[in-house]
Amino acid sequence: MISWPLLSNASSYNIYITDTENNDYILRHSFTQTGTGRAEISIYDIINQNDLKVYLVKIVGVNSQYEGNLAEAKVITIANINPNSVFYETATNLLHWNKVKCATSYRIYMKMPDGSYSLKYTVPAVYDSSSEVTLSIYSFINREEHGTFQIKVIGESNGVVGNIGSASEVTIYN
Repeated sequence: MISWPLLSNASSYNIYITDTENNDYILRHSFTQTGTGRAEISIYDIINQNDLKVYLVKIVGVNSQYEGNLAEAKVITIANINPNSVFYETATNLLHWNKVKCATSYRIYMKMPDGSYSLKYTVPAVYDSSSEVTLSIYSFINREEHGTFQIKVIGESNGVVGNIGSASEVTIYN
């Protein structure tokens, strides 16, 4: 969800979006809401969930006479860059995931007993002809450490990190 404070003089809001590849903002969505408090909209109302990119979003207020200045609007970054298909191959102890075109690295997080996630390993993105990344679980789990581990793979693009909450979780038994 994206949320923002409602403006007293705005009757609607225009949501502009670009990706880091072209930087030309286009009007993606118009949103009507008045009153006080906050407005919110699902990010999937303005981006394609399957289009893995880093998006830049600007929201400007509109009233019957005027639209806010797009150049002065605050930039919101949406990092829709987590791999879609992550799986663990028990026979080989390998973790696999599909490459994300704009990723510069991948972060491996492990679920801790308190439910939080801890960064365990970072894998640099390699651009070759394969469409998949493969990693031994022993890169981030001690061979002698036995148990059940919940892992998430998060994409990173030039310092912008994907959302850990939206990443799929895979269970590893060692």
